[in-house]
Amino acid sequence: MLVALVALSIAVRAEDEALSHITPDLTALSRLGKAPMSQPPPWVAGNKSGMWSIDDIAAEFGKVTDKPPRINFSHDAFVRPDHRWLLAYREWFQQMLKSLKLEYRDDVFDCDNFARTFVAFANMVALRSGETQGSLCVGWATVANDKAFGGVPGSTLGLHSLVVVGTSEGLFVIEPQTGKMASLRDYPNRDGFQDLNL
Repeated sequence: MLVALVALSIAVRAEDEALSHITPDLTALSRLGKAPMSQPPPWVAGNKSGMWSIDDIAAEFGKVTDKPPRINFSHDAFVRPDHRWLLAYREWFQQMLKSLKLEYRDDVFDCDNFARTFVAFANMVALRSGETQGSLCVGWATVANDKAFGGVPGSTLGLHSLVVVGTSEGLFVIEPQTGKMASLRDYPNRDGFQDLNL
């Protein structure tokens, strides 16, 4: 089911360059084989890494930048993953992208899709394991990507989406397209954050 949802091909029929109808290409979908995927790293429900409030997250940004992002949130506090779990999850996520052959395609599967997928899968792993304390402290952010990071070149032409995670060892930035990770303090565009969505 997941493979079908992620790999769904959409055939777009247009008249006079105007979008008129979107139809799933079920024939192409039926030819897809099953992608071999490993299990994500196990999450231990009720982990002891602690919780962070929105104020805690804002304070972490305040330690390294005078320009913290606007934080959009659905809960008041979030479960901080153990740092070792995050490293294993990041590695699993990169393998999952390869298994599903998910690559950057402008306006089809681009930076915000990578970031949102990373966040969604992380929370699904925790929920599936019975986590009841709340959502993970994993969010997708928009940033002015002036300086290159994680294989994505710097540009002043627009915003870029990536992942911010609060772990047992602090806040980290992850480029979900490549898996490159840095502490917030070492992230070269830390002064360019616009929004963090938790």
